[in-house]
Amino acid sequence: MKSRFLVFALVVALTPTFVFAGSASAAVSKKTLNFSGLPTQAANGVHINGVTFGFTIGGVASTDATYGGVGPGTTKYVSDPCLEGNASGQLTLTFDKPTKFLQFGLVMLAVAPLSPGFTVNLFDGTGASLGSFPVNTKVYKGFVLSEARFTNTGLAIKKAQITFASAEAPRFAFDNLVYKA
Repeated sequence: MKSRFLVFALVVALTPTFVFAGSASAAVSKKTLNFSGLPTQAANGVHINGVTFGFTIGGVASTDATYGGVGPGTTKYVSDPCLEGNASGQLTLTFDKPTKFLQFGLVMLAVAPLSPGFTVNLFDGTGASLGSFPVNTKVYKGFVLSEARFTNTGLAIKKAQITFASAEAPRFAFDNLVYKA
């Protein structure tokens, strides 16, 4: 046991350390938004911690999505406060800097699983599409809520657009947005 510890200590001591000029830390940190950091307000145009939110219905800016709103209470991926809105709209997240990690929970007012419940379109810094990702939702413990979590790793995205299965679900709640800053 003692010899393993000595080998480990020797490896750690001899491992080179890299310092990057102009950077206090080489690590990129993950940030989480749980929608409690600002007063309750229309989500369209809100900018916080490197993310700008947009919300439109039929391509027109709308106030029918609320940052810090009241949604379903607590589910597997969403809890109040959250970003709550009309599922006829489109939610857009624009990041100040491209992120290679994006995760969020989304719940919809629906009595059945939705296939898809929502679709996430990702774009790079030039506005080029990185793909369209349909996400199926599952009913949460017999309630009238259908939810899922979306995760992207690896694609450097600047913007994400989320559209909902509004014909089957009139409202959505969005929470626990995690991204790399």
